[in-house]
Amino acid sequence: MTRYLVPIALALAATSPAFAGPAEQPHSVTVSHADLDLSSSAGRAALERRLTAAINRICGKHPSPTPLFEQMRARKCQSEVAGRARGEFDLAVARAVSDTRLSSR
Repeated sequence: MTRYLVPIALALAATSPAFAGPAEQPHSVTVSHADLDLSSSAGRAALERRLTAAINRICGKHPSPTPLFEQMRARKCQSEVAGRARGEFDLAVARAVSDTRLSSR
């Protein structure tokens, strides 16, 4: 089976009001899945965990007792970044499944 080394990059524009957090938060994070078998549920679950960690790095994770406006800003950022990553995730999984089917012929 051929594995694509297509990292999933999560990014936020610097002008986004959702990114108005601490300066140490990155604007983008590259999430590699080269070591995962995305045709399996375990591989997909591992990538989901990596994506969640990357989203939290970009947006921050503000649990209580953080002020409500910071929690809301983080949730909005997480939603936006997760939406962008979903397309790349789906494409990577589709390629993996397609490669698995082609190699079994």
